[in-house]
Amino acid sequence: MKQVQTAKLEELKKQVEKIGLGKKITVIRLDEREFYGSVSNIEADGFQIDEVDLKQTVDFKYTELKKVRKGYGGKNYAVGKRVKPGRGWLYGVAIFGTLFVILGIALSDKDF
Repeated sequence: MKQVQTAKLEELKKQVEKIGLGKKITVIRLDEREFYGSVSNIEADGFQIDEVDLKQTVDFKYTELKKVRKGYGGKNYAVGKRVKPGRGWLYGVAIFGTLFVILGIALSDKDF
């Protein structure tokens, strides 16, 4: 079990190093709380980000993290969370598709 934990820590370190200093990152802690910002410092046992929503620097230890991913999406003001990077286009397609269906139904009405 300890080796699996050590392997996960090493994987998190590699991911943060691959993302790199100054790059956008999403950090998910073990308690499922998410943070979004730019990597400002990387150390052996953790790293710091300049959090965009909190407007402050936040420290993280690899041992308290569930996962990290490159980038962060735009803010969804309806639910107050950020959209995962890469899913924004999917939401856009869904919205425009719905609008075209509504427009098609409205234009097919023969009364006007």
